Amino acid sequence: MGRRATPTRTVHVASATPARSSSRSGTAVTMALLTAAARSASTTTARTREAPSLAARRPTTLGRSYELEVLMPRDTKQRMTESAALSLRQRGLAATSFTDVLAASGAARGAIYHHFPGGKNDLAEQAVAWTGRRVRAEFESIGGDDPDAVLRSFIELIGPVVAKAAGGTGCAVAAVTVEASPDQPALSAAADTAFRSWIDVLEARLCHVGVASSQASATAQLMVTFLEGSLVLARAAGTVAVFEQSASALLRALAEQP
Repeated sequence: MGRRATPTRTVHVASATPARSSSRSGTAVTMALLTAAARSASTTTARTREAPSLAARRPTTLGRSYELEVLMPRDTKQRMTESAALSLRQRGLAATSFTDVLAASGAARGAIYHHFPGGKNDLAEQAVAWTGRRVRAEFESIGGDDPDAVLRSFIELIGPVVAKAAGGTGCAVAAVTVEASPDQPALSAAADTAFRSWIDVLEARLCHVGVASSQASATAQLMVTFLEGSLVLARAAGTVAVFEQSASALLRALAEQP
């Protein structure tokens, strides 16, 4: 993520001195304003160099999967799928409508049943599956040469996502999990598939750095539980404070394991 440019302000000074007053006075005022502006810019720049929190340490493309803030693809079905995923995160399953999806994706109304013959359930299922694949791909990129480094990389990766949740967004997979009714088994199955795929890839990553299979499986489940719980708590509280504290405690707890 690039450093934000320091904003500039134009200051208009109304002089109480007649136009024929000394030019030296005008020059002094101008120099004073320039000096004050330079000091302000220096202070702002220094602040931007401060160490960021866990919730915003490095740019991550996970936001493009979870936050779905990407340039919409040309393919109509994909645009609708991504728009639906975003709506699920912001509004939930019940409040997600075809009207909103069509408006966000720019698709024609005739595209609804052409691409999603099963209606809203079909669309939601595809949105969950897409989210599951994208997040899994991000988890596959987690680095680290030992268990501690893998966990730290994971926490660093999900930090910006949790920060977004504090602003009012959530998880598309979790939204469907919570709201799907017993007569919507396909939606529940899609959510379960997504969660399991995340656990599987994290388990494999832990095994790769020497964690025993049984412990890797339990730790991977804990990591996904930590992610989803952090998103819910951050959205409820409107802050990442709980995430920051829990992340530190989680790192300490796993470090103390034999």
